[in-house]
Amino acid sequence: MNNKWKKIIGTEGLYQHPNGKYYLRRNYPKRSFQSLRTENLKEAKERIRNFKDSHYSNLTKPNRRFITFGDVAENYQSGPLDRVGVKLKTKDNIINSLRHLKKMHSVWRKPLLEVKTKDLRTCIDGIPNLSNASKNYVVYAVNKVVEHATDLGVISNDSNTKVRSFSTEPRKLNLPLDADFKKVVQVLMYPDLKSRKKSCLPNDWELKSRNQLMSEMNVSVSTLKRRIAEHRRPHRLKPRPEASFTFLFLCFTGMRLGEAVKIKWSNIKSDHIVVEGTKTTAAHRILPIWGQLRELLDNIKEYRGSVSEDGFVIKRKRIDKALRIACRKVGVEYLRHHDLRHYFATKAIQSGVDIPTVSKWLGHADGGALAMKVYTNLMTDHLIEQSKKLKFADGLMYAA
Repeated sequence: MNNKWKKIIGTEGLYQHPNGKYYLRRNYPKRSFQSLRTENLKEAKERIRNFKDSHYSNLTKPNRRFITFGDVAENYQSGPLDRVGVKLKTKDNIINSLRHLKKMHSVWRKPLLEVKTKDLRTCIDGIPNLSNASKNYVVYAVNKVVEHATDLGVISNDSNTKVRSFSTEPRKLNLPLDADFKKVVQVLMYPDLKSRKKSCLPNDWELKSRNQLMSEMNVSVSTLKRRIAEHRRPHRLKPRPEASFTFLFLCFTGMRLGEAVKIKWSNIKSDHIVVEGTKTTAAHRILPIWGQLRELLDNIKEYRGSVSEDGFVIKRKRIDKALRIACRKVGVEYLRHHDLRHYFATKAIQSGVDIPTVSKWLGHADGGALAMKVYTNLMTDHLIEQSKKLKFADGLMYAA
């Protein structure tokens, strides 16, 4: 017997249990399955229609004076949000956003006809511990509820209840210096580096007595002897290069992490990489293999001994934790894996590559507008340096 749930194509939210009975999947108030108490497909479809009809009948025009924002929001979550074609991630974002709003009783329990745009915006702005970008998720969910209310006839098309998005600015990113980047790579390669540093002796340890060292380092005699012995013999750290391979691959290609982890050796050609994008059609692109990137690919092959065409170039798919630890050890601002994409773009622009080309390499769909908006604030020194190249004809000031 099949042990998996079977989704019935053509009817929203209809699933068949392995025992043969049909269920309705609901997303609100939490994702769950409601039994339709039948093993007959025709009856199951009819019961779903009856359920949805009765659910919508609670929000008819004659009662609209008493319908609250929360009523419409709950109806939207259990109805249109379940329609075919809505991505699961989108559903989760809307449900979580409305959950934030539900705590704000000033709007949730208020009749929708009395709710103004100012009320909604003030309410969203008052949600604690949310950035403007996160508040915009709530704005999106609220506007979906307002659209649903319009479709139901609860409010008119010209009620103008939709909320404007909150302004957001790109995160101010202070990229480390090249020397600090090298240190981060070194710590990723040798994660035991910090423990070795802890065991090191002071620079002038040979000039101090045993008692002075014990007092200064706050260690016992046996510990001091062990550390001196470790210091005097070669200390070999075991390299763990997979995290550094992922780090450098993202730095040298500017790929999104979701793109990088899907790159196989079959995607690596003689002079370029075929990138199968994950975000837009423009994300499908050709990325040239340049000097340091080619050297990195050769190092990966050499370390692994042999690679197959179907094998993935990147084996370490999650590096955020290792990157956070490495940044803390080096003493630089915490970097996320997506910051390495910004680093690639910044270095490319500073090296003289034009914006449209950088945008093409990054897989942006707008031909460079987003690259200009996001990366211009990262290269102020470069812009000032480039301004020194400007030159007009001599004597222009006196031509008039």
